[in-house]
Amino acid sequence: MPRRNLHLKPFDESTCEKLGLYRDYLREWLPVFIHNQHIDSIQVFDFFAGPGRDIDGASGSPLITCEEIRVALDRVEGERIPKIRAFFNEIDNSCVFR
Repeated sequence: MPRRNLHLKPFDESTCEKLGLYRDYLREWLPVFIHNQHIDSIQVFDFFAGPGRDIDGASGSPLITCEEIRVALDRVEGERIPKIRAFFNEIDNSCVFR
C-alpha cells in the first residue's frame, strides 16, 4: 500500500492549529526547564517529523522546535544553559530537513 505524502500540499486548518498549540507549548515550557538550576539536559522528541515544511514553506514541527529553542536561548543572559537535544524521526527516509 503506497503512503501518501502529506507535505505535497499546504497544511490544512487543523494541522496549523495543532502546530500553533505545539509552538505555544514550547514557548511556555522551554524557559521553565532552561532556567531550572537542577536540570542538566533537555530532550525533545518528534516521532512524526516530516520534511520540516509544507509545500508553501510553512514550518512544521521540526522547524518550530528549532525556532523555539533558539528564541528561548536568546533570552538567557549569563546563566548556565542545560544541554538541549532534539530528536527527529520520520518513517520516510527520503524526507530531508530543509
